[in-house]
Amino acid sequence: MGAVLACVLATPALAQPSAPQRATTALVTQWMIAGQPAMKILVKEDGWYRISARQVLKYGFTTGTPSQLQLYNNGVEVPIAVKKGFMEFYGTGLDTPTTDTNVYWLVNGSSAGRRIPVTQAAATGAPLAANFAFDVVRKPRLYYEKSILNGALENFFGPFLGPGSAPPQTIPVQNLDPASTAGTVEVGVQGLSLESHTIAVSVNGTSVGSFTLYGQSSGVGTFAIPGGVLVEGNNTVTAAPTGGPNDFDFLDRIKLTYQHLYRADGGTLSFSVPASQGARVTGFTSPQVRLLDITDPANPTELRPTIQPDGSGYSLTVADASAFRKLLALHDTAARNPAGFENNVPSALNAATNHADFLIVSHRSFSSAVAPLVSLRTSVQGGSHDVLVADVQDALDEFSYGIHRPEGLKE
Repeated sequence: MGAVLACVLATPALAQPSAPQRATTALVTQWMIAGQPAMKILVKEDGWYRISARQVLKYGFTTGTPSQLQLYNNGVEVPIAVKKGFMEFYGTGLDTPTTDTNVYWLVNGSSAGRRIPVTQAAATGAPLAANFAFDVVRKPRLYYEKSILNGALENFFGPFLGPGSAPPQTIPVQNLDPASTAGTVEVGVQGLSLESHTIAVSVNGTSVGSFTLYGQSSGVGTFAIPGGVLVEGNNTVTAAPTGGPNDFDFLDRIKLTYQHLYRADGGTLSFSVPASQGARVTGFTSPQVRLLDITDPANPTELRPTIQPDGSGYSLTVADASAFRKLLALHDTAARNPAGFENNVPSALNAATNHADFLIVSHRSFSSAVAPLVSLRTSVQGGSHDVLVADVQDALDEFSYGIHRPEGLKE
């Protein structure tokens, strides 16, 4: 943070109920975590993560009894798999106006931690699904437009669109089922000029439809893609303004959905399976394949499918289940590394003993620069205030679960 922030809090007579009185269970848990040694694990993408004890030791955290290792996200314990010298978990990234980074907290607990259950899921002879709907999402961010007043929504957008300016967007398609090449495309656009907009959408040069929006509103059009239009490899989606010479817009996002074969993409595959059907996934180069049920990402289950030779490689076959499932298959060597690690500095801003009528929120590296302001505000000349200096990172750790979002400061 490049500047010192300061604000005057309510006087004691007008103060709101203390934080512990209105805190949720998750927040109280977070206060406990933030007040002790912990390692913050930063995650930007959804996936299966593996972390070694040596990695966290490098950043200043020493793991204790393996059975008592605990992992938390948003104040809720997340199940993990603990092996000799490392741990694994399923993590999810974020996509908000203020951050793309989720934060997981690793601590040495005082009791047994949650572990990922393992369930047998060998082939049973049930019908096998032929393909599944697979989404490819593109959300380019090239421009910031301050004139668009859209409340809490972000003001960063993709390519500029206008008469004669509709750059095609390249969308990769892998393992398209040649027997089912139809699909759908969803296009989101933000209006810029203050008039009516008409957006014509085409896929690989084939028109699939158009939609309208007005002024500086946002609009979304969803269209069916006829069979034979999509191809294996790169495909292009174009959103072209056709509302007149003053039809100016920004591309916001594109989602292309197609029927994907049950074949791994580079050693991994995130896929779905309908209820009462199994699935056979091909394309693995090794029998060392892991399979996770991530239907509920916060509570994954490791499955034990049937793995067998398949031509020059290997395939896995997973049994049917009574409900729709989302699964992740990957080579054992394909586990992800986190985006980063941060050693927690224990804090207790939430303590009921804290009190102030003047709060200074700053970065810890600016503590010496803040000292003169503290002296001024506590002096008679400066108002004889009761001053509390809070590290902005401590505020985020305790009131926003370590995630960079404005709620942490508002609390």
